[in-house]
Amino acid sequence: MRLATLIVVLLTLLHAGCSSTSSRIGRLYQALQTDVAERPAGAFPDEALMARHAARAKEVREIVDAGALKTTKEKFQAAVLLVETNDLSNLKLAEQLANEATLGGEHLGPRVAAEAIDKQLMVQHQPQRYGTQYEWVVALGEWRLYPLDLKTTDAERALVGVPPLAELYAGERKLNSARTIH
Repeated sequence: MRLATLIVVLLTLLHAGCSSTSSRIGRLYQALQTDVAERPAGAFPDEALMARHAARAKEVREIVDAGALKTTKEKFQAAVLLVETNDLSNLKLAEQLANEATLGGEHLGPRVAAEAIDKQLMVQHQPQRYGTQYEWVVALGEWRLYPLDLKTTDAERALVGVPPLAELYAGERKLNSARTIH
């Protein structure tokens, strides 16, 4: 009887350890969603928020480096977490994981991959491809769509779930009007 109890306890602990990757990614993803929900539209990312993004990305990298991402959902959530940083290696990994999630059937995977691509270009001071990134222009006191590669078409944007250029500029206006309210 004691052996059976010991086996049950060991299996429970083993199961908890095996399911920890999914719950870790899920916990990190939920924390990001909470941050996003609590931040007013048009607000600047503050130092505390950037520190939380960096800490979450570090933990995601540890999980990825351990080879512990297995499901499409985990890969997608990891990509979303990594795209919140400005670290080029994190952004490249976010693109890769988003593409893998897309192949696994995640319909938002192409959008996250597009964000990772645009942010990589932005970090390298090059025009973005799809139009997912905005920047604060001090001289204007407003948000602006980060410069675009004008060769990208609205049809290409649609393939990755990004709205047409006219809607991106409307988003810019909305972002600035929301900022004046707060």
